[in-house]
Amino acid sequence: MEIPQWVTPEMAKKLQSSTYEAQLMQMMTELLDVPMNVTGFRTIADLWDHGVLDAVYSLQAVDMTKVRQGVDIGSGGGFPGMVMAILYPEVEWVLVESRAKRADFLEDMSNKLGLENVTVFAQRAEDMIQMDPSWRESAEFVTARAVGPLAIALELSVPFMAVDGYGVYPKGSSQAADEVRVAKSLGRRLGAEFVSVSEPYGPRLSSRLVTVKKVHPTPVMYPRKARELGDRG
Repeated sequence: MEIPQWVTPEMAKKLQSSTYEAQLMQMMTELLDVPMNVTGFRTIADLWDHGVLDAVYSLQAVDMTKVRQGVDIGSGGGFPGMVMAILYPEVEWVLVESRAKRADFLEDMSNKLGLENVTVFAQRAEDMIQMDPSWRESAEFVTARAVGPLAIALELSVPFMAVDGYGVYPKGSSQAADEVRVAKSLGRRLGAEFVSVSEPYGPRLSSRLVTVKKVHPTPVMYPRKARELGDRG
């Protein structure tokens, strides 16, 4: 598969490793073969461009040598969390997926891929962290790719983030700036500060990556119930 020029030499070496390459190909093949619709992409090329490389871009935004645990909120078909688990087997990855069938699919896939560093939770993120407070400030890296507007993604994920940890959020190029503007106040209340919004990347330059850093603990009232998530009040 084609590796873009923006991929770092270290990451390119990982992608060209026979072990990682085989696991990524098996993952994409499993996604195409599964009977339920877990992704909108129906070719290996699209899964590579929109799934694998999107995860790679997110990983390159953070110093992964400082990450012991990563959390992916709303893992769906495994993008980006499963890709991240393949490329960084030394990191413990927590994949949170509220839909039971998709969570079962992720569990089955991690077993088929032999990933011993993946734990799947079939829960809503807001319920998971309120029911077990030990998840608070537990991860040096969090991401939430497809859970709604940035404000909602922040409220669901920042409580999991350790102080001095980072969160990365792929957004559409056209709406990233507006979503950051709307989410800034809530981000501060959650204990996060905005670090950067990337230049456009990906197929047709359709994406931007929003990066935040956790600067102080999140108040225990967050995350709130589903109907209140992302509310600026």
